[in-house]
Amino acid sequence: MSQYQPGILAAPVPLQARHLFFAIEAIDAVPAALDALVQLADSAVVVGLGEPLVKALGARVEGLRSFPPISGPGANNPATQQALWCWLHGEDRGELLLRSRAFEKALAPAFRLVQMTEGFRYKTGFDLTDYEDGTENPPRRRRSRSRRRRQRRQLCRDPAMAARPGWFRRLAGPGARPHHRASPWR
Repeated sequence: MSQYQPGILAAPVPLQARHLFFAIEAIDAVPAALDALVQLADSAVVVGLGEPLVKALGARVEGLRSFPPISGPGANNPATQQALWCWLHGEDRGELLLRSRAFEKALAPAFRLVQMTEGFRYKTGFDLTDYEDGTENPPRRRRSRSRRRRQRRQLCRDPAMAARPGWFRRLAGPGARPHHRASPWR
């Protein structure tokens, strides 16, 4: 039995994606909904259990906690922890639409869809700031093959935790950055 969900390590980064966020609506219906979810889940979906769901089931996952809200001068990022997260990915947006509807139907009445976010791959896996995977990556030749192997083994041993930020970019056009501000994301 695999210790991780294959979609987490999907390579290349999927062309299209939908992130579905669900809240618990009827706790008594949750076991049947989770059984239905197991039947739907395949290598093109990653499922995340949030702290609200784990607590509602009377379970405990070491290290799992809700992300705290962050606020400061010029920034207010509320914590929007949901009970269940499904990251569907594939090649065709129409197929993703139909699959997301199937997930929503299978999870009702236990769960209610509260948010859906579209995703896509830019170039070969870069974000819109031209950094691969949203980080400033060192050149590939500087990454050690053994370090990558160690990281993969660690992922297989430990439960995966996911933090999916909900940033919204306000760009005047692809790659456009305002010249009057220090940050390109305001």
